[in-house]
Amino acid sequence: MINTIPTQQSSILNSFKASLAEITDEQKLQLFEKLGTITDSNDGKIIKDENEEVIKVELSSYKMLLAYCGGWTNLLMLNLVMLAFVLCKIKTDYTIGLWARDQTVQHDKF
Repeated sequence: MINTIPTQQSSILNSFKASLAEITDEQKLQLFEKLGTITDSNDGKIIKDENEEVIKVELSSYKMLLAYCGGWTNLLMLNLVMLAFVLCKIKTDYTIGLWARDQTVQHDKF
């Protein structure tokens, strides 16, 4: 009895393959449409591929990350410090540009 099961399955599989080989491509498409779909999203698989990840980032994740970093106060202070740094850099570059352009300013003001 154990030997009959694989032979029955293989005979069913062989008859199915033979029936598919006999029909045309249009009939195959109609058969696939009747049995399910032929797209990748709904291809009849019971499980999903291991490499396919579905990632959803919600607003609560960003709120939690902000809370871990100290909240809105620390974010605002960090932005103000960065703004002050950029303004100082711009002023320094402007002053060096004035100094390099004018010979008399180099001796009189600096």
